[in-house]
Amino acid sequence: MASGRLRKVVLARETGLTHAGEVDAVALFVALAMAEPHTFRFLLPLSERGVYVGASPERVLRCRDGRCDTEALAGTRPRGMTAEVDLSQRDELASSAKDALEHRIVSDWLVSQLRAAGAEQVATEERHVVGFQKVWHLRTSISADWKGAAEDLLAAIHPSPA
Repeated sequence: MASGRLRKVVLARETGLTHAGEVDAVALFVALAMAEPHTFRFLLPLSERGVYVGASPERVLRCRDGRCDTEALAGTRPRGMTAEVDLSQRDELASSAKDALEHRIVSDWLVSQLRAAGAEQVATEERHVVGFQKVWHLRTSISADWKGAAEDLLAAIHPSPA
């Protein structure tokens, strides 16, 4: 990072699971919807790689009629136990230079990946604070024109540095 080559490092862990039989992706999707009702759930058949199924607080990707939407969700504060503390947490997040930078790195990366994949008319909305059940996040909605397969665009933007 000191050399300027890296702007953000995200530590992550991948877990692979093996199942003796076939996994019912629809049943898994329904179980996720019940367990995580305040999330975006997704079920996308992939041509050669099986099925992409999951739940996330952010919209990973939605494509309709040649227009695709995604979002940067980076910068977080816990919700407060009282209304006063809750609003203080929200306001602190909104004014945090550190969180704004972290968020900009993610949103800039998504825009760059969309353009590199060949998306056109890439547009971003203004960054704003959004409340979830347990946390506040900074969110920027991003949309673009896309004529290809959704799974190709998904491969370009996921996983993100969020």
